[in-house]
Amino acid sequence: MSKKKIIVMSVLLVAVVFLSGLLYSTFATNTLIGANTDNNNVYSIDLKNEQNNTISVPAKGGKTIIYKLFNSNKGKVNYGIGYSPSGNEEKVKVKVYEDSEDEAKGSIDEHEYKYIKLRLINDADTANTVTISTILGYEKGGDLIVPSGFTLVEEKYKNSITLASYITNLYESAQKNEVTNNSKKYHYAKSVNLMNDGGGTANSIDGGNIRYYGADPNNYIYFNCEDYSKQTNDTCELWRIIGVFGEGVKIIKDTSIGNLAWDSENKNNWAKASLKKKLNEEYYNGTGSYTNGKPINEATKAKIADSTWYLGGNSTSS
Repeated sequence: MSKKKIIVMSVLLVAVVFLSGLLYSTFATNTLIGANTDNNNVYSIDLKNEQNNTISVPAKGGKTIIYKLFNSNKGKVNYGIGYSPSGNEEKVKVKVYEDSEDEAKGSIDEHEYKYIKLRLINDADTANTVTISTILGYEKGGDLIVPSGFTLVEEKYKNSITLASYITNLYESAQKNEVTNNSKKYHYAKSVNLMNDGGGTANSIDGGNIRYYGADPNNYIYFNCEDYSKQTNDTCELWRIIGVFGEGVKIIKDTSIGNLAWDSENKNNWAKASLKKKLNEEYYNGTGSYTNGKPINEATKAKIADSTWYLGGNSTSS
């Protein structure tokens, strides 16, 4: 009788030892956050022996990272990626790219690597920090236990290079110098003729809009094209980029469309000015004729955002 009890206890002891080993090894997971060379990000954060790390994201900007996950467990486990911003939670998101090699949530085999491409987005007016964390579970029936304050990365990020993101990446990747002008501090990226106009704000030297500067920066693009699939000097107009404002880009036509009066009756009221009708109605809708260039066509109208710009006003007719 006593012999049977010893056998049963021995079996239980083995089971407890095995379970303890599983619990311990589940958390022996290595991660690495590194630069995404496609977007020329010039930073690398090594997490090897830690579960999370904090990354700074500029105001009205974003960062792309590659999250490298390695499973050193003796078996398959469930995993997820979580994030926690330091502030403005409603304006800070982390999404997984549609073309990411691996998903932000799934299972990972023993000694397997996962490469997860993430986009960190900060729509707030101030810079923010985001903590990225690996969240683990068990293969059989174990749900991911998300720590308090963290959100699972589940939303998809469309992998499209916009003009705004292209210019932003140029600025972020370039060496920047601090310049003081009229007692205000600015960041200049001289190699690409870009600057941030956030100098003098209470938030950050990089908290403003990214603009081109200099006597003749390379800021020309084709616009108002007859055929956007075949962009040439014959099928398009040359426009110049002023800078990146939020998610959009402000541009200006390289040549004037002609000499036009602000208002034919010399009234300083934009809402009723003849120039407003000429530009926002005739020129925008493709009617009328002009000294230089052609009215906006339908394909180009689809690329224009409806925005309000505060112009101020003149006190004289000149």
